[in-house]
Amino acid sequence: LLQKILENTVPDASAYPVLQRAVSALQDVNTNINEYKRRKEVASKYARVEQLTLRERLARLNTHTLSKKTTRLSQLLKQEAGLVP
Repeated sequence: LLQKILENTVPDASAYPVLQRAVSALQDVNTNINEYKRRKEVASKYARVEQLTLRERLARLNTHTLSKKTTRLSQLLKQEAGLVP
């Protein structure tokens, strides 16, 4: 709404700089709210994973996740055995 008011205000008006600052401030507030919500969603995603039962965790497995986990485990074993740095 403020953006529309700013667009329809002549740049010579005394309120124009105030409207510009208000629009900028609200854009910053909006950005901060969105960032907060994104971080909260990421945190809740990891909290949910910890609360899954073994059956639910197994149901989430697919070939891609199995491949990634197998690769990580084999790399770790190679490092522990001293075969790779």
